[in-house]
Amino acid sequence: MIGLNLSLLIVVVPLIAAPLLAILPTGRTPWGVTLMVTWAVLGMAGWQLWNVLNQGVISYELGGWAPPWGIEYRIDALNAFMTLVVAGIAAVTLPYALRSAEREIPRQQLSLFYSAFALCR
Repeated sequence: MIGLNLSLLIVVVPLIAAPLLAILPTGRTPWGVTLMVTWAVLGMAGWQLWNVLNQGVISYELGGWAPPWGIEYRIDALNAFMTLVVAGIAAVTLPYALRSAEREIPRQQLSLFYSAFALCR
């Protein structure tokens, strides 16, 4: 059950963080919050892969309708591995984004950049 909810949190946490990041004040605060969210998603992606490899495919019916009429959220080993790869790339590149984003993006728009970064996962 934990793995099932974890699979949904990997999607929901960045979606909730993005609008919050957009309204944060300028400075390094949006970067710090994005860094925490990114590393949290990386940890959840690693745990999800471990769960899928040990327990099998995770399948979740959204909206209360069984497939093929409803939406099925299904995580197999390849999906979990790709999620880990994407989260890993985001976690590795974000520390380097601090300096380059401060040089290339106007200070008033940095929080919007980090909001968009959170949505790209």
